[in-house]
Parts: sequence; C-alpha cells; structure tokens
Amino acid sequence: MIFNWGFVGCSTILPSFIEGLKTLSNANCYAVASRNLNRAKEFSDKYKISKHYGSYEELVKDKEVDIVYISTTNDLHKENVLLCLNAGKHVLCEKPLTLSYDDTKELVDLAREKNLFFMEGLWTMFLPTFVKLRELIEQKIIGEVKMIRADFGFTNDWGIERRLLNKQLGGGTLMDNGIYPISLPLFIFGIQPDTIQTFCKIGETGVDEYSCYLLSYNSGEVATLSSSIRLSTPQDAIIIGTKGYIVLPDFWHGNKLILYLDNKEKETFNLIYESTGYNYEAKEVMDCIESGKKESEIMNLNKTLEIAKLMNNIREKLNIKFD
Repeated sequence: MIFNWGFVGCSTILPSFIEGLKTLSNANCYAVASRNLNRAKEFSDKYKISKHYGSYEELVKDKEVDIVYISTTNDLHKENVLLCLNAGKHVLCEKPLTLSYDDTKELVDLAREKNLFFMEGLWTMFLPTFVKLRELIEQKIIGEVKMIRADFGFTNDWGIERRLLNKQLGGGTLMDNGIYPISLPLFIFGIQPDTIQTFCKIGETGVDEYSCYLLSYNSGEVATLSSSIRLSTPQDAIIIGTKGYIVLPDFWHGNKLILYLDNKEKETFNLIYESTGYNYEAKEVMDCIESGKKESEIMNLNKTLEIAKLMNNIREKLNIKFD
C-alpha cells in the first residue's frame, strides 16, 4: 500500500523529514500546505511535492491525503491536530504535542474516539541506538537501572524574533530540546518521579534559556537532566545500572552505544542510521496503520500523556506560563 503524506507547515525541519520519507518505497510526498500560497508553491517545487495549498483547511479536505505530518510552531500544534483529526486524517505531530497536559489529553481522547492513528513525533525513540538500548535494558545486561544522566544544550546567534526565543510561539529550552532528556526516565523507569527539583535561567525575551531537572523516586532511582538553547553541552546520555552502564554519545541523534561492565569498556555498537533518521518514525506510522493499529507500541499515547504530565509538573516548578 502506498501512503500519501500531507505536510502542514513549511518548517525548517520538514526537508529532513521529507528526505527520510523518500527512502521508503510505500511513502509518497503528496501535498504541502502553508498559510502563504507562494511559500507552499516554492516548497513543493523545490522538494518535488505533487500538490500545494495556501491553507491547512484545503489540504485536509483533499481525500487523497492519508497521513498528515505537522511541524508548525509549538503554539499551533493543538489547532492543527484538531483540524486534521476532525477531517478524518491520521496524524504524526512534532513534539511537544501541545503546551499543556489538558490540551494533550483532549487530542488523545479525540484520536481514540475517531479511531485514527495518532503519534507524537519523538523521532529519537525509533533510531537503531534506542532499539539496541531497549534490548540491553530488557536483558538486564547492566542489571537494574538506577540512575540516568542526560543533557542537550547548544548555542546560537539568533535574534530575539526567532521561534525558540519567542514565548508567544511556545519557545524556550524546556518545550523544545528539553523533552529529549526529560522523556528518557519515563521510557526507562516507566513511572513518574516522586520528587522534582528544578532551576532555570530566564532570558530577556521571557523564555527559559537553560535549565536543570533533578528527578528522584521513592524506589531509589534518580535522573539528573539539563537542557539549553544558550549553552553547549556534551549532549550525551548515560544509563547506569547495578552491573554497569551504557553511554550514548549525542544521544538524541547519535549512532553509537558503548557498554561498560565492571567500569571497563565491554563493547561498542556502531549503529549507523539510514538517511536523516526520520524515516524510522515514518515507517512506524505506516506499519501501524497498515496493520490496523491506532497507536505505536514504542510511542503510544499513554507515554505521550505521561511526558505531557511530567513537562507540566516541571513547568509549574519553573513558573513558566504560556498565554
């Protein structure tokens, strides 16, 4: 079966997603929509997309569109997803799904009510390194996981008008790259923390520019996490168990996993991913739909709700509020 993909928003991440999508034989880059018709046409011409529309409403009315990929700014995700689901389209929406737990719950409930496939686009979880990480953890190669350390920070020379520095667009490090380290404990420990301690630096535009998050659990686990859009960090993750630990360099997009036992390097797994890496989550979407599944087992909607809940709790601790 060939799936026609529609794209809502001509974002900077969309070309990488399309490049990955074009490596999949059952995917067709069918239509793109922007609120600016000329921008949609320029984008469709450049990336060889069959159709273009000057509004999102026109795209979802196209009966040939099977799946919609949404990559607009964070503040628009909710209304864009509602539009697509109410039009009967399967949806893959970039992370974070929305700016609040309540909004996320509303979308999840609607997707389930309409019996449509719906997934948050946390692409990292589908990369070969994370497939291997889950395998090693399930096999208890490093024993029981007790500690997680992860960071994701970068510097930039952006002006204050850019999306990540714009509070009205849902900017800030927590809502952009913070979700990568923050989601790790939920995927590995599978439970919400009992205690959350936080720190953040608010910049001149009112968004959180760098933050630290300490999560602890009554059962003895702990996660020390950080993110930044103003400071460069190693961007590594270390998963520490009772028998050893696993290091993932550049964890959110890396292709290597190093296993340590007895504090000595035991084995290095080089897991080079194909194309841009976005093809793995896209393949998951199409595989699920073709097999009749409405949720991914890896990135199911319950996990999305748990991530939204944890992000909400952290945001409250940091006193970050969106209009």
